[in-house]
Amino acid sequence: MLLAAALRLVGLAGFPFEQDELYTLRDALRFGEGANFSVRPVYYALQSVLLSLHPPTPISMRLPPFLFGVLGVAMTWVLARRVFGTTAAHLAALMVALSPWHLGASQFARYYSLLYLLAAVLYLLLLRGVDEDRPRYFLLALLLFPLGALTHPTLLFPFAGVVLGLHLVSREGRPGLFWPSRRGWIYLWGPLLAAALLGFLALLLAGRTEAVWNKDGRGLAASLR
Repeated sequence: MLLAAALRLVGLAGFPFEQDELYTLRDALRFGEGANFSVRPVYYALQSVLLSLHPPTPISMRLPPFLFGVLGVAMTWVLARRVFGTTAAHLAALMVALSPWHLGASQFARYYSLLYLLAAVLYLLLLRGVDEDRPRYFLLALLLFPLGALTHPTLLFPFAGVVLGLHLVSREGRPGLFWPSRRGWIYLWGPLLAAALLGFLALLLAGRTEAVWNKDGRGLAASLR
C-alpha cells in the first residue's frame, strides 16, 4: 500500500491539465446547471461537489483518482486473496501497483481509477454472494452495479464473463453449469434483468435506441465489432 501510494503521489501536480482533464473540469462545473450527463454522471457529480469547496487546481482534481487508485490496489489484494490465496494476493497487488496504466489513471482527473475500484468491489460482492448465498451481498452488488455503470458503461463489458465464470464452477470446484440460487434470483439477478428491460423500453419509447445499438462509431454494436 505504501509503495502504491508513493508511486502515485510522485508528480501528481507536476504537469498542467491535459485535454481530457479539462473536459472533466468543464462537465463538473456545468453539472449543476442542468447539463445532460445521463451516460456517466457519478464522477462529474463528485468533482462538482469538490469544486464547490476548492478552486480547480491539478492536485485538487487529481486527488480523488489518487485515492481511488490506492484503494483499488488494496481491493485487488482482498479479491485475489479470497480467490487464490495470500501469495497470489501479494503478487496481484504488486502488479497493479506497478501497472503503468493504473499509475496513469491514478494521476489523471478522470473516472478510470474509480471505475477499477468499483469493479473490484462489485466482483468481490458477486463472489461472496454466490459462495455464501447471503442476501446482503446480493443487495450490495445490486446497489453497486448501477453506480459503477453510471461511472462509465464499460463496467458492463466484462460483467457477462464474470457472471458466467461464477456459474461454471461449483463451490467445491466441480466444472459444469450451475444456476443462481433462489436468493440470487430474488435479490440480484431478477431485479437486474427487470431494470435492464425497463431501461431498454424507456430508450425505445424515448426514441433513443441509438444509444444502445450504435451512433457515430459508439454504442454496443461498435464495441462488438
